[in-house]
Amino acid sequence: MGYLGCILINISCFTTILICAFKIRYKLKNGESSLSFKTKEINRQLFVTLLFQTLLPAAMMYTPVGIVMTLPFFRIGIGKLSSLVGVLLAIYPAIEPIIAIFCIKDFRRSIMCRNGNQYIKPISFAASSTAYN
Repeated sequence: MGYLGCILINISCFTTILICAFKIRYKLKNGESSLSFKTKEINRQLFVTLLFQTLLPAAMMYTPVGIVMTLPFFRIGIGKLSSLVGVLLAIYPAIEPIIAIFCIKDFRRSIMCRNGNQYIKPISFAASSTAYN
């Protein structure tokens, strides 16, 4: 019963994510005619980010946990591979923001210290501190 409960939780979480993604895509497609080019581009970037952030937990959490829980039922030994689940679960929070950084153009430009073809000038703290004095 515990195994079935865990599998149902995994399936319901992943199904909810997929349903929300399809509904978001449908809403974006219907309202696309009234949006500006920049808004469409931001929506596209956010949707791509959503897709990758949906695939990441599927690859790093749902699938490994499901395999570790299922293989013993077929008398297949897991051995040291079971520790891989803990490693993947520990790495996951560090990888998820990287997806947003590289999928969203403004984040990527900011991290690379670039604004188009020109470098962003560093903020002058001396000028900002005199404004408050």
